[in-house]
Amino acid sequence: CCWIMHSWCNLVLKLGFSAPTVQGLENLPPKEETVLVCANHMSWFDVPALHGFLGGRLLWSFAKAELVNVPVLGTYMTSAQHILISRLSRKSQLESLKNAIKALGMGRN
Repeated sequence: CCWIMHSWCNLVLKLGFSAPTVQGLENLPPKEETVLVCANHMSWFDVPALHGFLGGRLLWSFAKAELVNVPVLGTYMTSAQHILISRLSRKSQLESLKNAIKALGMGRN
């Protein structure tokens, strides 16, 4: 799944004529170590940039639950076990946070 996401993200960046400059990858710990990465969503290219350039790491994302209804993307997000958040339910949001903490404890990025 990692290479699919990496390839898709790089394709999106190329089709969008976007060529981010990435600096500091040498400062990341080894791929076996867990890293928490936060995007500020300044553009639609945040997710492709993170997944496309973070040293080939397998990343799991927080995403709004409605995205599972998007063809192909929804199937990918479900099968890759991304953490989905219902923006309408505080209980779901808390549960998603608990899942994220558990995933970090298990070594997921």
